[in-house]
Amino acid sequence: MENFKITEEYVKGINSKKELKEIFFNQNCDRNLKLYILKEKNLDQDVLEKIALKNKDSFVRCVAIQKLSNQMIIVKISLNDKDDLVRSYATRKLTDQKIITKIALNDKSFWIRCIATEMVEDQKVISKIALKDKNSMVRCMAVGKLKDTKILTKIAMKDKKSNVRSEAIKKLEELDKNLECS
Repeated sequence: MENFKITEEYVKGINSKKELKEIFFNQNCDRNLKLYILKEKNLDQDVLEKIALKNKDSFVRCVAIQKLSNQMIIVKISLNDKDDLVRSYATRKLTDQKIITKIALNDKSFWIRCIATEMVEDQKVISKIALKDKNSMVRCMAVGKLKDTKILTKIAMKDKKSNVRSEAIKKLEELDKNLECS
């Protein structure tokens, strides 16, 4: 196997997980073939975990994360991976509200905080993010999820960024419209 180029056509007929694993980790397996194997073939979870944690190619890691089911591994990646794209894929797969909240409040990347904020269910946490996050896009995301009219009014009047104030006004109008309809 080491002296010839492995092709997608060759891999199409293979269903042995052991053989697919050997091909995936073979030095002659290029990125496109790795992505094909990840998307079209069934690899064992332990193999997917190894790929998601250790592959050099961040996009390959992202595709592996999409097929992962082990929440402990997903949490580890979402909290520790150095690549924002990889952490974003892992964060979207999280189910534990405590971990999601931790990421929404503390991740160094505003983009990852936005993703996590969108997933937060606790209105107190959403209020805290809407009032205190240093990034206006994260605050806007939180404002869009808020239901507390007092906090929304405060934000609409006092936030230093016009986009956040506008989002709060829009949300207040939406909540007011919903009250009129019920």
